[in-house]
Amino acid sequence: MLDRAKFKETLESVAEIIRTAPEPMTEEEILDYFADMELNEEQKKLVFAYLTTPHENDGAEEKPEDANSDSEEPDGFTEAEIEVSPILQMYLDELSEIPPCSKVQEDKLYEQLAAGDETSIKKLADCWLGRVLDLAKKHRNAKASLEDIVQEGNMGLFLKLRELLGSKSEVDYRSLLSDCIEKSMWDFIVESGEIADEGNSVVGKMSLVQEAKKILEEQYDRGVTTQELAEYTKMPEEELQGVLDLISKAAGRTEGE
Repeated sequence: MLDRAKFKETLESVAEIIRTAPEPMTEEEILDYFADMELNEEQKKLVFAYLTTPHENDGAEEKPEDANSDSEEPDGFTEAEIEVSPILQMYLDELSEIPPCSKVQEDKLYEQLAAGDETSIKKLADCWLGRVLDLAKKHRNAKASLEDIVQEGNMGLFLKLRELLGSKSEVDYRSLLSDCIEKSMWDFIVESGEIADEGNSVVGKMSLVQEAKKILEEQYDRGVTTQELAEYTKMPEEELQGVLDLISKAAGRTEGE
């Protein structure tokens, strides 16, 4: 399996080298940086095409507000983002090559995981590739790239699988892993400050707090305090309380209608 983190790092490094190089680099020179990754011919063409094609709107802040009005999908990410991203394209290629995993097969893998069979981690990670992508697409308010969110989700998945290895736990693995993946993605978005511009508006902050509250309540299996929410959202308690009051008032108006 391609090491996506290493690939991304190499891709960014080579892009910077090309940008600052006094003369254009040849295809052979570019692909030499990826020699130890065993890319197939189609992947090599994709990498070379991406690195030699100008990307005028790589920065999200430079994109016109209505730039994606016609092509944006309901999940908030566009087909164009996948088409210009070798990492996402390779992720989809890798996903298409993995045989489907039935519920019975997946349950058996959870049993093997709980029993301490380390080979189950890789197999379960493969089973979850498509679900991680689907979960990442839900974060439509994030400025962070889809590929970064997917990577964080996969990292959270892997760490949780390692934690559960040999635990002999009898739990709802699907819900547990799904919650862990979403938390990893959300933590990344919050920690990096990569919230869309609307996140700085009142409506955006209300949405942010509501989603954070839901995640923490599911994680702790109880109600959460203002202090816990403030720590999670990196928002001052006084400001957070104001947002909570607005949410409460909005809920009251909705119930009264």
